Amino acid sequence: MAVGGNGVGIAAMLLAMASFVINDAFTKVAGEALPVAQIMVLRGMIATLLGIGVALSTGTFRPLTQLLRPAIGYRAGGEIGATLLFLFGLMNMPFAETNAILQFTPLVVTAGSALFLGERVGWRRWGATFVGLFGVLLIVQPGAAGFNSYSLLVLLSVAFIALRDLATLYIDRALPSIMIAVSSSLSVLGAGVATSLFQTWVMPTPAQLALLAGAGVFLVAGYYFITVALRQGEVSVIAPFRYSIVVYAIVTGSNGVVWEQSATVPPGSSQALSLA
Repeated sequence: MAVGGNGVGIAAMLLAMASFVINDAFTKVAGEALPVAQIMVLRGMIATLLGIGVALSTGTFRPLTQLLRPAIGYRAGGEIGATLLFLFGLMNMPFAETNAILQFTPLVVTAGSALFLGERVGWRRWGATFVGLFGVLLIVQPGAAGFNSYSLLVLLSVAFIALRDLATLYIDRALPSIMIAVSSSLSVLGAGVATSLFQTWVMPTPAQLALLAGAGVFLVAGYYFITVALRQGEVSVIAPFRYSIVVYAIVTGSNGVVWEQSATVPPGSSQALSLA
């Protein structure tokens, strides 16, 4: 992979993490009084329609039947599994602990790139990944008392995130990245519809709908940029830049509010609904 490709991949990863943080902020405010599944459905519909609109306006739209590919299926499975497992774990353990476990994602993805993609991961790349993880844990400062049996679910969600990311690299490069983003929003939308059958819907206010619309915009942007990042750069090089999401959270001031929450997290809690 050319150095220029890594540069584009890093820039795209930084944009993806920024998009996810903004999406989280909108989702958190809008979702405090709405069921999780309903948020997934409403936000997913907006993200899907926007993604399709962008694809049509840029001439990159492809028939949805082209999304029926094994690699897309694996990626969708990873997306759905990661979201549901992490969400279930989050609702039963403190946020700081769930967030700390999630920060193992770059490490797992880097290891996966070496094992399954044959990437050469030198000591500098391993070092950057471990240093990033150590720095994040210093900021989050999880307590041992908060870990419980649900921690295994969150840890398993990390494996699903790695599956999603690695599966992305097996998708035909001829398929535009925006269509892969559409496949992500469609998969989560479908999971939300299925889950909503077991929850009572609440009539959202105009303000909540506006916030969810904004969340949908940045969610599909996050899906798009993270796809570009994985396709343009070496996974082991760009994976540590996932930790930038912590910097964005600090800049926006969301870390002081979100990371101190306990197991009684509101249904629409930000990280519960979008996994970077």
